[in-house]
Amino acid sequence: MEIIKRIIAFISSMRAGLFLLAAIGISSAIGSYFLPSTFYRSPTFQLLLALLLINMALCTVQQLIKIVKRAQSGQSTEKPFSASAIRRYGLIMLHAGLVIVLIGGTINSLGGHSEKVSIIEGEGLEINRVIPEAKPFILQVDEFKIEFNEDASPSQYISNVSIIEHGEVVREYSISVNNPLAHEGIKVYQSSFGYLIDVEVKADNAASERKLLQEESVINLQGTEKAVLVYRYIPDFDLAHGMETRSYRPDNPVIIYSVYEKGSLLNVGYASLGDTVEVAENAFVTFHGVKPYTGLIIKRDPGLAVAAVGGIMLMLGACLASIFKAKKSEQKDLTE
Repeated sequence: MEIIKRIIAFISSMRAGLFLLAAIGISSAIGSYFLPSTFYRSPTFQLLLALLLINMALCTVQQLIKIVKRAQSGQSTEKPFSASAIRRYGLIMLHAGLVIVLIGGTINSLGGHSEKVSIIEGEGLEINRVIPEAKPFILQVDEFKIEFNEDASPSQYISNVSIIEHGEVVREYSISVNNPLAHEGIKVYQSSFGYLIDVEVKADNAASERKLLQEESVINLQGTEKAVLVYRYIPDFDLAHGMETRSYRPDNPVIIYSVYEKGSLLNVGYASLGDTVEVAENAFVTFHGVKPYTGLIIKRDPGLAVAAVGGIMLMLGACLASIFKAKKSEQKDLTE
């Protein structure tokens, strides 16, 4: 029994709490750098969170036990609403708030989910394929657009989406930077964007082939030893800027491509949208246009509300503990 008491005393001590906070801080810094997408769901981080949660919970319980024992024994000289009493309540609330924040963080670490997805304009994604715990619905991207300032710099990125349940649109929403979608416990954030290039290839007597390609995709020309690298879409092309666009506004959109034979570069060129280019004898490539896709981050944070309540308690407790100062004659009671 004595060993168990010593173990509990150590686990609930301030020294252990400070050690665990330091361990969480250091491991988070290292994990965020090397494993940013998986560290916070790793067993190591979850164990450290659980130990800190136990530490803070035991500290809070011990403080409550002290208050009850002192009240029952009649040893306490402080009045229920004296400065020292309110300060003590504030400290307990601070500890309890931190415990609740840790509970929320643990819930998120165990049951939270975050995934980055890309959805082509006009297509949809079944959310429960990304987050199995989510209520089934389809997130359909109706339109992706960029709004511009007068100087052609982007002012906002917007994904206009529809929420589809049982084949019917139940909600429409515009996701933009700092304006996420919240639906059925899921949050969707605007993260990035890109373009797929609509390319059609016709070589000799072979049937034409049309596909949507990502930048830096390679097309092998049937019946030849040549290949075309569809290198980059540039919305606002200017020879003076080389491979970099002047702006994201499509003032002069072109596709940069290069032609190879047996791995050796033959030439580099650019074509406007809709142009057909003869890249080899009787081999043609048509760049019909581009189709935008949006990059979204889909998150499920089941412990967020719990952590928010704990955060409010923590701040309120800190305010009470700092505002209400105990008298010198009451300092001893606070530290016992």
